[in-house]
Amino acid sequence: MTLKKPRTLNIGPRTAFKGGFTLIEMVVVLVVISLVAVLVLPLLPSTDAANLRSSARRLSSVIRYLGDRSVTTKTPYRMLLDLTDNTIAVKKIVNGEEAPPTIPFLPASCLRKGYPSRMWKSPGSGS
Repeated sequence: MTLKKPRTLNIGPRTAFKGGFTLIEMVVVLVVISLVAVLVLPLLPSTDAANLRSSARRLSSVIRYLGDRSVTTKTPYRMLLDLTDNTIAVKKIVNGEEAPPTIPFLPASCLRKGYPSRMWKSPGSGS
């Protein structure tokens, strides 16, 4: 009869698990990302402010162009802003009557599409 060697458990020093991240590492990364988002997001410009700025630049360039054209051609122009429809209408004044202008590239709208006209404040409206 042969005696079998008793089985012993091979309990040695634990080896590190190399397959992924620990929960603490993931929580630390999430905290860092959320802190960066909280600090950076308020500094980014809002789309409403950018749309308003773009519309104001477009409108000022049309006004400046019409002023320059009026001075160089010695012809008066009338510009009508309709804020409910977000449109610009330019009329050339010839002999005291309105005529369509010969300016093909004037924009039809002064505000970006979908931009609320309630943001515009007019001095006469009391708002």
